[in-house]
Amino acid sequence: MNTRVKKTQEVDNRKAFNSFTKYPSSGKSVFQFIDNREESLTQSDLKEMANNSKEIRQLKTLQEVANTRLAKPMKVSTPVIQRQVPQGSDSKQKEIPNTVYTARGGENKMFNKDRYPRKNFSFGAHTRNAVFMRYNPQFAGNRIISIRGNSGEQVNVEGVQLDHQISWDTIANAMHDHNINHGRDWKYSLFDAKMYYNDIENLLPALGAINASAGKLGVNEMPRIHHGLEIYQGNLQTAWMNLQAGLVAVGHGITDENAEKIAILLHNVTSSMNDVTEEIL
Repeated sequence: MNTRVKKTQEVDNRKAFNSFTKYPSSGKSVFQFIDNREESLTQSDLKEMANNSKEIRQLKTLQEVANTRLAKPMKVSTPVIQRQVPQGSDSKQKEIPNTVYTARGGENKMFNKDRYPRKNFSFGAHTRNAVFMRYNPQFAGNRIISIRGNSGEQVNVEGVQLDHQISWDTIANAMHDHNINHGRDWKYSLFDAKMYYNDIENLLPALGAINASAGKLGVNEMPRIHHGLEIYQGNLQTAWMNLQAGLVAVGHGITDENAEKIAILLHNVTSSMNDVTEEIL
């Protein structure tokens, strides 16, 4: 069966990081990853063009073009984070925040870190979900219940907080320094500060304990796992959350016989997961 590869851009707007994922079809292999290597895509394009060509000799020309293309060094795509927030250099113009948030007031108030400390700022109503949507969200109805945290693990969102990769102290100091020492042509306003605080490209979902320990350095992000496995990791976490909710709902209202059956099933699941871990390592 021929499968047409469809290229989809990642929700997080990381233009340099494109994901090619195909979900498993019924009755087929569980894992069906798309081969998105440049040489494979080129060969696929050549085959389609050759089949539609009226003159077979065109294939030779196309192949020569492909060989020239493949002879060039292949560039490895890596995630690129657009950190459009002040970082301490004397900027020639204001950075443009990427956010779904629209601040209210403060356009005519010059930012001062002592006058406007961090406690004066907050995340907008939609900022949290906008960040979560970039990190493998899993849903219960319309509600996001788990995401991939900055640790790389799929986690329950109830224990997740948002924090800045470039810390707010760094951003605030950069704006304050510019306004005091370099703000001859333009200055950062309180409105600007509110927008930078909600820049979704600079925000990471982190567990509360990790967030609290990050301090002025900001929160770091672990590398992503294989894009083809990420969805299965999310599905597994969702199943685990559903199982726990079911056990809590039943409570003691279950017979010893059924409890024994469930215990055996859970033991088998545990063994299977341990086998997968051994295979990975």
